[in-house]
Amino acid sequence: MRPLNYIIIIAIYYVIIFTHGIQSIAGECQSTKRPYWLIIPKFESTCYYGINSAQFNGNQKDYDTIQKAKDRSIMDLSYSLSANIQSYFEEYLSEYEDDEVKSSLMLSSRLVLDGIQEKDAWLDCQHQTYWMMVSIDKHLAENQVRNQNFINQVLDRLKHRQGEVKKGVQFIAELLNQRTQRIDNYLGHIKQLSVAIEHKLASNSKHSGENYRKLIQRINTMCRLFNRFNHTDDQRFQKINEKQAILMNELITVSSTIQSDYFLSFVSDDIVMNNRLFRIQIKPSKGQGAEYFAGERIFFTVNANRNCYIKVMYIQSTGEETILLPNVYDRNNYVKAGQPVIVGKLGELMVLAPFGQDTITVVASETPFTDLDDQLNIAARSKQHYLTQNLPSPSQTVRIRVGDFPLNNSIQLATDTCIIYSIHKKLPQKTYNRNEKSKSLGLNITNKTALTNISGYKTKSCKSVFGPSIKVFPTKGKRGTVFNIIGSDFSLNKKISLYLIYPNNKNNKILQSLTNSDGTYQYSWSSENDSKSGIYSCYLVDNEKSITTTNANFIVWIDGPPPKDVKYGIFARTVDNPEIYWIKFNKKFLIKNEFDFNKLGFHYSDIQWYGNDSFNTIPKSNLLYTYTSEEKSLSFQNLLISELFTNAINKGLINFHEANLKGVNLSGKNLKGIDLREANLEGANLKKVNLEGSCLEKANLKGANLTDSNLIRANLSGAELTLANLMGADLQNANLTNTIIKETIFLGANLKGTILEKKYSKTTLNTKKIDTMDDAITAYSSPKSMILKETAIVNLLIHFNKSKEELVNILIEEKRKKGLEISNFQYESDKLKASGKMKALLKGHSFEIAEISEPIQAMTLEDVTEWKWQIKALKKGFQSLHLSISAIFEINGKEERKTFRTYDRIIEVKVQNTIKYFISTNWYWLVSIITTITGIFLNMAYCLSCKK
Repeated sequence: MRPLNYIIIIAIYYVIIFTHGIQSIAGECQSTKRPYWLIIPKFESTCYYGINSAQFNGNQKDYDTIQKAKDRSIMDLSYSLSANIQSYFEEYLSEYEDDEVKSSLMLSSRLVLDGIQEKDAWLDCQHQTYWMMVSIDKHLAENQVRNQNFINQVLDRLKHRQGEVKKGVQFIAELLNQRTQRIDNYLGHIKQLSVAIEHKLASNSKHSGENYRKLIQRINTMCRLFNRFNHTDDQRFQKINEKQAILMNELITVSSTIQSDYFLSFVSDDIVMNNRLFRIQIKPSKGQGAEYFAGERIFFTVNANRNCYIKVMYIQSTGEETILLPNVYDRNNYVKAGQPVIVGKLGELMVLAPFGQDTITVVASETPFTDLDDQLNIAARSKQHYLTQNLPSPSQTVRIRVGDFPLNNSIQLATDTCIIYSIHKKLPQKTYNRNEKSKSLGLNITNKTALTNISGYKTKSCKSVFGPSIKVFPTKGKRGTVFNIIGSDFSLNKKISLYLIYPNNKNNKILQSLTNSDGTYQYSWSSENDSKSGIYSCYLVDNEKSITTTNANFIVWIDGPPPKDVKYGIFARTVDNPEIYWIKFNKKFLIKNEFDFNKLGFHYSDIQWYGNDSFNTIPKSNLLYTYTSEEKSLSFQNLLISELFTNAINKGLINFHEANLKGVNLSGKNLKGIDLREANLEGANLKKVNLEGSCLEKANLKGANLTDSNLIRANLSGAELTLANLMGADLQNANLTNTIIKETIFLGANLKGTILEKKYSKTTLNTKKIDTMDDAITAYSSPKSMILKETAIVNLLIHFNKSKEELVNILIEEKRKKGLEISNFQYESDKLKASGKMKALLKGHSFEIAEISEPIQAMTLEDVTEWKWQIKALKKGFQSLHLSISAIFEINGKEERKTFRTYDRIIEVKVQNTIKYFISTNWYWLVSIITTITGIFLNMAYCLSCKK
């Protein structure tokens, strides 16, 4: 018995130590999407919330921006608290003005509140704004302000510090104005939702009208109430606060309704993720909100205006989700632009119990989804045709649909949602198998072979549920083919306009005629033998109702082999193959995904379309694919881009909107007045390029070389200039609004007349010679948490050749040699630009900081350069350190120095009281000691009992 006690004690001890030792260093991840607490109101009955923001310059928030946003958010929270507690102190404050009372209560609350937590933050790069949300437990906050000392502080401020009170009144005015703007934004989103619901539920379904009519009326009433409040002359804080409270309570009620309903939540996300350039639409076969009976077959039509990958999901009101497409038998979820995809076209989808409102949603992406293969494999192993699983709360709708797909600005997503109502009523001609699994979406697969070949199944267009519709038959044909354009559901015997758009997007052929007595329309258009090949588009306008149909596309192609040789080569593709080839010297090169044809600045009108057998005329030995290795692929890509771009410029083209020109060499080119909006010019060589008056709005110029380039009056609004080199560039009167500037070199650049003129005036002198900046790696270590009044060391390393991992390992090894707890330190490593001399500074208002090393040090290629600071924590809570690294240049060999900041970080440190910190960091030792003592005591008691 005695050995067993020791074994148990040792086992518990090692379990505790092992659990503590497996902690890892985690990094923060900041979403680029607008958070929901800025889209719909955030409310909990147990907490007070504060939301506010601060502006910043450039692309990087600094320490002051974070602190300002935090202080403003806490003031926002304090004002919410003071408005609620004012009634507790009426007997003390009745003789003072209401505005002054609110100001003093807010300022005093800000000082006494303890326990405020940062809940979330968001960096709005487009508007250069840093948003923060803080909160505090309501019971805790109210207890802290209900004591005598607090009211004495309030009265003292009102009597003796009127200057502070007046500033507080001004801040409250700004605060209420910002809250009004936020309410306006909330209402704007919910109003959009109301319009979307009305649009989606345009069918005659009585269920959809009953379920959502009251909500739409409530939203409209709320908007009218807001407009009425905004037009009143009473600007007293008390009245404004009362009005805002009424609206916020109503908004919160409506928002909670939206977040508890799958259909409303998905439609809300559709609005948030809306992209006017990328659209997807899903329609049930009988229309939005239509009724389907038990045993009835159902299918859905999906249309997209871009080539994309889709995921279609069916969600019951119970929260059970079925992924319809892709599925085990049909894994092809690729959709071509303008070509409808039918889900359930084999009649394999059947309506079964349980019945009620069901939501169907589609999400589309320009790149494949990362989680679908794993999900389909899970379904196959469990012998499911479709993957079925239970969903979390409807409020998590984006994550539900997207899965682990990264939500960032570089990936385009589009979504759409519809609903149907399944009813327990059998159709006379339909039956269903009662032995099938009970769920609202049944599967009756009788022909697995047909389902396996579903991607080749021919489908017909589905009638539009939103009004007039249009379709073209046939959808493709060689030159000389007659294309029939058919429309339906138009006004009877009324004027109608047909718009026919040619591949070059310039020739809009407009025909006007009358519809038939049944509201239909038909026109036959014959392509000529010299017609331009490519994608044609058409749409109809009902002049009586002023309703425009969606576009219908069709293809005209060339019947014959592609030419063996042309000067610059041609683009070509077969009719049924989406892959694009570049043909030159009787050889064809397949342009793969990494070479994005559409973003190169060329259009489908630049492609010659050929028949299925046309490419057989080219010997197989001449079929050349791009290399699979990254290095060779990129070299082939850059060669092709340079030649094609030069060809386009020689043809007089100036519109290269969204062109993919990554790494292109355009040194010395004349690109005056060119349109490169949203173009990808990452790493491009634009040295001495004439871009005068050009449009580079939202262009990606990351790492681009723009040395000595001419950018006079260029529009660089919203452009990405991270790591770009603009030494000696002429940017006079250029538009740099919202330009992303991080580690960007402006030495010797002319910034006269730009918003950066004053900020960079010290670093933009005309210099004849400066040292170049090279890529280097930096790494630092700092404590995660500290005891109040404790000292710790912050280390910083920079080296030109070592990797990030090597520098971090050096820091870890140094901590290990000194016997320090490695897991109590945070480590970060990143790239930066370094010169022959570097300066590193560490600042923090809540710390006493002593420099151990010189702030300015010379850099060498062989040695690691190190900086050290000793820090002492002076204030408990989450505190911040500001680390900045600058490159130093000597102008013309003189002592005059110009500094350029290349690295900027905010480091968070948690500072705790001694006892609390000791318990939180050494709990595992305390538990092990108590366990050991308890085991020894039990063992002694057992031995004594044995002797007795």
